[in-house]
Amino acid sequence: ESGAPSGTFTGTLPGAQAGAAAGEQPAVNPVYKALYDQNHDMAGWISLPGTKLDYPVMFTPADPEYYLHRDFEKRQNFGGLPFIGEGCSPNSMNIVIHGHNMKNGSAFASLLYYNEASFFKQHPTITFNTLTVNGEYEVIGAFPSQVYPAEAESVFKFYQWSGDMNPEQFDHYVAEVKKASLYDTGKTAEYGDQLITLATCSYHVTDGRFVVVARKKGALASTAAEVKRRLEEKKASSAPAGTAGAPN
Repeated sequence: ESGAPSGTFTGTLPGAQAGAAAGEQPAVNPVYKALYDQNHDMAGWISLPGTKLDYPVMFTPADPEYYLHRDFEKRQNFGGLPFIGEGCSPNSMNIVIHGHNMKNGSAFASLLYYNEASFFKQHPTITFNTLTVNGEYEVIGAFPSQVYPAEAESVFKFYQWSGDMNPEQFDHYVAEVKKASLYDTGKTAEYGDQLITLATCSYHVTDGRFVVVARKKGALASTAAEVKRRLEEKKASSAPAGTAGAPN
């Protein structure tokens, strides 16, 4: 894909090193507040040190691809902005984030550097900060993939594993990521870890994608408890009338 995203973001707010505000009701990180006040669709900031990957991440659950070809001011722009995909949120167990692979090296083009194990060794972590919590993510796998035909079987459709998962689903996803990875990163994930799955276009096949998956450092206990609560709420809300919320 050609073209370039808006020049508004060229490292003016690099991956926020300030901590999220403390308190029972988390406040927006002061580093991001001016941008958030400008556009409440902003969900965080993603950066890969030493590359051009340094952007706000957008979240529009009613229309997940709204920023596919729009800039921060919501103007038409071919390069668009990274956005959180369908079926997940900034708090999900597996946050899928999409971005363009631009010929000028902007957007998510830098993810293709993970084709080489040598690049991974120099860049083992990716920064993804939400509006309230900073996060460093260790890369557990990087691999070429594609958007498969709906009828395709016995293939790893990574894009179908977004949002919250039960332990069996999570373990399956991580195992598939490790199996597909171009090299062994020496890192893995266990249920309760929070993941980011970064996806961009790749031209090795029709509808090709290149994918990088990373786990948040230190996320295990809090994420597991929160996901368990959300899954239980979802189960209760789908129970027959008169059973939801009943005591054990």
